[in-house]
Amino acid sequence: MKKGYIKILLVLLFYFTGVAQADMLAGKIALEAMKGTDEIRVSEGRFIVFEPVQGTKTGLVFYPGAKVDPLAYAPLALRLTKKRIMTIIVPMPNNLAIFGMNRADIVLTTYPDIENWFMAGHSHGGSVAGNYLFNNADRFRGFILLASFSGRDLSDKCLPVLSIAASEDGIITLDAVRNKTHLLPKTVEQVIIEGGNHAQFGDYGWQNGDMEAKISMEVQLNWTVEEMVKFIGNNE
Repeated sequence: MKKGYIKILLVLLFYFTGVAQADMLAGKIALEAMKGTDEIRVSEGRFIVFEPVQGTKTGLVFYPGAKVDPLAYAPLALRLTKKRIMTIIVPMPNNLAIFGMNRADIVLTTYPDIENWFMAGHSHGGSVAGNYLFNNADRFRGFILLASFSGRDLSDKCLPVLSIAASEDGIITLDAVRNKTHLLPKTVEQVIIEGGNHAQFGDYGWQNGDMEAKISMEVQLNWTVEEMVKFIGNNE
């Protein structure tokens, strides 16, 4: 098992640092979202924190996709926080979550007043979040995958799971998501964003290998957040 895990790490390291494109930077919409609002306080340090000024007892830890600027998920975080869900985007070493898998530990320790924790991740970030939850599922009320699948077998965990995929995703296709469903509890909720693609779960521009979306990023994010908020509300 250890040799196999090391091999996977080496393959990931080679692919994402040598073959894949350079880091995908946050776009203008994301940078605007980083300004927050009168009701939402945004801070950037070890973590990127979107916090409702009026406070909340519900928080979401978010692991970004591979080689994606974590700021790119600010539009998603802003929308979630408007619904009183404190959202914490976790920057990763070299923008690869595999090298910071346990950073959620620090988040939970830093914000002890949060009572209802949820875990989420996009693409590679979701897979690594699944790895983390393999030994930490009891600390969370639910797990949300965006265009992703778990990196470990969570099928025997008592953990609500929401899997959101996009019909025009050329990176993590619908078939890829379906083929990994056995790694999740049988109670998993599955949602397909019709017309959405891989990159529009964030704001970082075009991603090589993706397909062209048939809906706007705004529509895709609004739809995604609607499903996330409903899931969180049902499991708080």
